[in-house]
Amino acid sequence: MTILSMSSAAQALPRALSNLEHILRKGEVNAIERGIDPQIFMDTRLTPDMWPLKKQAQTVCELAKNAPYRVAGTTPPDYQTVVETFEDSYALIAKAKADVAAVSAAQLDGQEAREFSLKMGPREMEFTGISYLSGFTLPNIYFHSATAYNILRQNGVDLKKPDFFGGMPAQIMDAVTAHGHASIKKGSKSFALASRVLPPALRDDASMLYAWCRYCDDVIDGQEMGHGQIADYKTGQAERLSQLREDTSNVLAGKSTDNPVYAGLARVVKTHDIDHRHPFDLLVGFEMDASERVYKTTDDILDYSYHVAGVVGVMMANIMGVRDDATLDRASDLGLAFQLTNIARDVIDDARADRVFVPQDLLRKHGAPVEASKLCKVENWPAAHAAASEQLDIAEQYYISAKAGIKELDFRCAWAINAALKVYREIGQTLRADGPTAWEGRVGASKGRKMALAFGAIGGAVGRKGVEIVPRDGFYTRP
Repeated sequence: MTILSMSSAAQALPRALSNLEHILRKGEVNAIERGIDPQIFMDTRLTPDMWPLKKQAQTVCELAKNAPYRVAGTTPPDYQTVVETFEDSYALIAKAKADVAAVSAAQLDGQEAREFSLKMGPREMEFTGISYLSGFTLPNIYFHSATAYNILRQNGVDLKKPDFFGGMPAQIMDAVTAHGHASIKKGSKSFALASRVLPPALRDDASMLYAWCRYCDDVIDGQEMGHGQIADYKTGQAERLSQLREDTSNVLAGKSTDNPVYAGLARVVKTHDIDHRHPFDLLVGFEMDASERVYKTTDDILDYSYHVAGVVGVMMANIMGVRDDATLDRASDLGLAFQLTNIARDVIDDARADRVFVPQDLLRKHGAPVEASKLCKVENWPAAHAAASEQLDIAEQYYISAKAGIKELDFRCAWAINAALKVYREIGQTLRADGPTAWEGRVGASKGRKMALAFGAIGGAVGRKGVEIVPRDGFYTRP
C-alpha cells in the first residue's frame, strides 16, 4: 500500500539541497572569519580513503537531480561541471534544484512499482521507483551530506544539529519569526540574499523589521509584496495610514497582538532598544504618499527617501549594534541611495500609476515633462532617462558615503550590508548603461549575478577598516 505519493516523497530532494547549501555557506563564512583559505575546507577529507568536501557536495547534487528523472523513466541531465570551489557548489545546487523542479508530479506519481535497472560499477542493480528513491537515493544523499557536515565540524566550523536540517526550519520557529523570514524571501530577493550571511539572531530580527516595513508599504500602496497594485489604491489611503499608526502605537505601548507583523516589530524594537520615533518616521513617509506630495527639488526627494528608506537603514544599524550618530548617518545614507535607485528604476511604472518621484527640477533641467500622464509616454523616455541618470549621480555619492559606515560593523554584518550595496548599486549602473529601453522590462540582476556580487562583497568586508572616510558636507541631515 502506498502511504506517500512519489511526488510528495521527492520533495525531500530540494530540501536536502538547501540543507547542504546552508552548511557549506556556514563553512565558507567560518573560514573567511578565521583567515583561512576556504579552498582548504573544500579539499579536506574526513579520512584518507573518503572523498573531499567538494566531491561530497557534487555527489549530493548528482543524486538529487538523477532521482526524479529515473523514477519518471526519462534521462537525467548530464552535468559536466566539476565542483572545485564553494561558488561552484552553490551554482550546482541551484542547477540541481531547477532540474528537480522541472519534473512534474504527474510524471512521478504512479511510478512506485515501475521496474528498471541501472549499471553501477560492475553490477547491474534492479530497482522499483519507490526503492530507488527511498532505499537508494535518499540514504545516499543523507550519507554524503552528513559527511560534508562532519568535515566542516572537524575543521572547527560551529555547526549544530539544526544546521543539518538547513538551520532553524520555519516549522520549528515561532510563528512571528517564521513570518518575517517568509516575508523577506517573497518581498525582496536582494535583501533576502544579503541577510543570509547575518548571524542567525540578527537575521531573524532583520527579517521581522523588514516584514513590518513591507506590510505598511503594501497597505498604503494597495499591493502585496510590492506587486499587483489595485486600480483604486488611492481611495482610503488616509484611513489606512491612520490604522497603521494606531496599530503601531498600540504594540509599541506594550499591547498584545495576534498579528505577526506587529508582534515582530514590537519584539525587535524592544530587543534592540530602537527609538520609537523611527517607526513613526517611516509612517511619515507613507503620509507623503497618501497626501500626494509634489517633489519639486532634490532636497524634497531626499527628505522623502529618508522617511521611507533612510530611517529603515538606521533601524537595521541599531539591530547590528550601532548607536553612534556618525555611523547611523552613514546607515541612513545607504537607505537614501537605495531609494534614489529604486525611484530611477521605477520612473515609468510609477508614472503609469500616476506618481512622479524624480524631482521636478531635474525633470525640467533635461526637458522631461513633470506630469505623470506625459512622463510615461515613450517619446519622453530619453529626457526622463537623463533626469534619472542625474539622480543616480546623487545616489552614487550616498553609496560612497555609506561605505564609511560599514567599517564600523563586524565581519558578517559588513558582508551583508556590502552585498546589499553592490546588488542595488548595479541596478542603477544597468539602467544607466542600457538607456531608456531598460524601462521596457524590469531592471535588475539575475540570481547568478546577485550571487556573484554577494560573494564579491566579501573583499570589501575583509578590508573595511581601510575604507576612506569621506566628508558628508551638504548631505541630507536626519531629523
